[in-house]
Amino acid sequence: MRWRPGGGFYSDESLVGLVAKAHDVGRQVAQLPPQVAVIQSEIENFPYDLLRKSVEATVVEAATHMAAGTTGTAFNVLSQRPDPLEEYEPMLRRIREVKPFYQRLRDELGRATLCGMWPAWNRDVFAANQVDGSWPAGGSDAVGALMRSYVLGELGIPLCYAAEGAVAAVLAGPGLLALSAEELRRLFAGGVLMDVAAWRALERLGLAGWTGVRPGAGVDRDALEVLADHPLNGRFKGWSRDGRQSFWREAAYPLEALGGDRVERLATLSDYGGRDLGASMTAFANELGGRVVVMGYYPWSQMHHWAKSSQMKAVCAWLSQDRLPVVLESFSRVHVWARRPAPGRLACVLLNASLDPAREPSLRLAGDFQKVRWHGMDGKSRALRPVPVPGGAPVGSRRPPWPRGA
Repeated sequence: MRWRPGGGFYSDESLVGLVAKAHDVGRQVAQLPPQVAVIQSEIENFPYDLLRKSVEATVVEAATHMAAGTTGTAFNVLSQRPDPLEEYEPMLRRIREVKPFYQRLRDELGRATLCGMWPAWNRDVFAANQVDGSWPAGGSDAVGALMRSYVLGELGIPLCYAAEGAVAAVLAGPGLLALSAEELRRLFAGGVLMDVAAWRALERLGLAGWTGVRPGAGVDRDALEVLADHPLNGRFKGWSRDGRQSFWREAAYPLEALGGDRVERLATLSDYGGRDLGASMTAFANELGGRVVVMGYYPWSQMHHWAKSSQMKAVCAWLSQDRLPVVLESFSRVHVWARRPAPGRLACVLLNASLDPAREPSLRLAGDFQKVRWHGMDGKSRALRPVPVPGGAPVGSRRPPWPRGA
C-alpha cells in the first residue's frame, strides 16, 4: 500500500501555513498502520507560478512533512502549460541538492512514533461541534480550537499526533466530547493542559472535579495576566502579558479553587489598576494521580514572548512528569519534532520558523546522551557536545542568546 497525504499550502505569502499543513499531514499519517512504509506527501504548487511560492519554501515544506511522519514527497511543481520548462530549472536543481537530507530523514526516522504533547483528537472530533450548533461548523468550534492549540509548537515544545506518543494531553474547546469516559480517565490520570471551553465540556460529563477549579464570570475588558511566585515561573515572577481585549476580543476567566491546597496559582488575573481578580492559570494534582493545568486567559494566543513561552515550556515538562523528550531551551521560534527510533536513541528535527537566524539554539534533552550529531539541510554534519543541565532552573528560564552587540 502507498499513501499520499496532503493539504493546502499554495503560496508562501503566509509562512505559518507551511507548518499548519505539516500538522495536517502528521494527523493523517498517525492514522495509518505501521506496515504502510511508502508515504509520500504531495507538494502541490498549483497554479505553478514560481513567484507565488519560493524554491526554498518548497524544499523546506517537504522536510517538515517528513518530520511530521511521511517517508517521502511527491513534487507536483511543474506547469501544465505547453511552454518550455526552463524557468523551473532552479527549483529542480535545488530539490536535487537537498535529496541527501531527505534520505537522511527517511533513514533516521522511518515510521517511528512522534513523542510530545498531544492535542487530543480522534476522527469523531467534528461531532463535538453539534453540541451547541449544527454540523459541521456549529457553535462549539471543536476543530478550530484544536488547530489553535498547535501554537505550542511555535514555542519550541514538541507535539505528537496520536495517543501512542503522548507524554501529556492538550484539550482545547469541546473536542473532548468525542472521547470516551475511559479515554478521558486515562488522560486525566496523566497530564492535561486545558482551556475553559474544555472545562465546560468536561463539566457536561460530570467530570470537572478532576481539574480542581471552577471558572467564574468572564471579564470582557481591561484584563491582563501576571505570573505568580511559583517554581514553574522561575525568574519571571511579576512579568505580565496583555491580550488587548479591545483589539482581540476574548473573555478572561478567574478560576476558583475547589481542590483545597492542592490547587496552586500559576498566574493572576489583574485589571489595569493592578487589582487582583483571581487566578487565571492553575496547577492541580487530582485524585487519579494526574496533573492538570487550566488556563483562563488567552490560552492559545499572545504567548510569543520570553516569560510566557518559558512558563509554558516548564508547565509542559511538569505535566509530562519530565517525560518530554526534548524542548527548546533558548528563546527562538523553532519547531521541534521528536522521535525515538530505537532504545537509547532520540531523533529531533528542527525548523527555524522565523526570518531571523536562530543563533545558537539550545535544546534540553531528557536523558543522559553521550553522543549528539547535527545534520544540516546543506549536507554538512558535525558532532555536538552535550552539557549536563544544572538543577533547579525551569526550562527556558536562562537568558536567551541575544545577538552580539544587541
